[in-house]
Amino acid sequence: MIKDQHAYKKRKKAAVQKKIALIGIASGWGGLTRASEEGPIKLSQSTLKSQLLAAGIDCRWASIVQPSKHSKDLELCRPEDAEPLIVEVNKRLATVVEQALLAEEFPVILGGDHSCAAGTWPSVIKSLKIQENFGIIWVDAHMDAHTPQTNHSQAFHGMPVASLLGKGNPNFVNSTLPGRKILPQHMCLVGVRSYEEEEWAFLQEQGVRVIFQEEVDQIGVDAALHEALTIASHGTQGFGLSIDLDAFDPQEAPGVSVPEPKGLKLSQTLAPLAALGRHPGLRALEIGEFAPANDKGKKTQHLIRHLLTNILAGVQENL
Repeated sequence: MIKDQHAYKKRKKAAVQKKIALIGIASGWGGLTRASEEGPIKLSQSTLKSQLLAAGIDCRWASIVQPSKHSKDLELCRPEDAEPLIVEVNKRLATVVEQALLAEEFPVILGGDHSCAAGTWPSVIKSLKIQENFGIIWVDAHMDAHTPQTNHSQAFHGMPVASLLGKGNPNFVNSTLPGRKILPQHMCLVGVRSYEEEEWAFLQEQGVRVIFQEEVDQIGVDAALHEALTIASHGTQGFGLSIDLDAFDPQEAPGVSVPEPKGLKLSQTLAPLAALGRHPGLRALEIGEFAPANDKGKKTQHLIRHLLTNILAGVQENL
């Protein structure tokens, strides 16, 4: 009888298990080039979903969020002129993310440039009603912590970290959820190796922990991500994982908008990332800056598949 009850519970759990929602955001307006706007479209047309299903990941393409205009339709003179387009597409993204969470699905946001983070994480935080009670692990070669006053290029993909801390262009910061979304003590950047002094000074002033790539090389990826997890999960009601593909060595991930020498190695990163996926506090995953035109031999596309397969296997255990 006990055996039969156990089998019934297993069948019931399988019956109600929710899917993982793949959400593309086909916008490159936050970058100096638009190379990443084709990223999610390329992924949706590939065998990614079937490969994930074959690996036991129950997923669906929920949406490919589109901006009102693409680069073929409009040429901008200055990066700052992209603000209304970015704000608009991030609001659309936020709606789709909120719908996935309402359906008790796990959102996986695939960009597109990293300015999408100003749509992804405010929508997660708003949906879960945990403003300033949420953590973020930000895996990136760059700090993305500029404000318009410090940003040399004025490109919005260099500003999402500051925006999550409540600083920067008001329209960009407040488009989905007004004010500061994440407290500095709940944020950790991992793998940074290219930055401007102004944004480093800003993060130091805020008290954000930055684990530079040089330190990652010394202590190992496992130790670095374990510390990041402690920071993002301690005293919070959940955390997010945001991965910019340029965090990886360009030899392994050439298909990015702004490649930087050296970086993380996939073989050393998969296991600790899979551990993050198994943590019950992980609320959403974001992978940005895939630029298919810059990819070589589909290396970056294959890397994305490996990342998703390993992280989502753990996520699905908790759904």
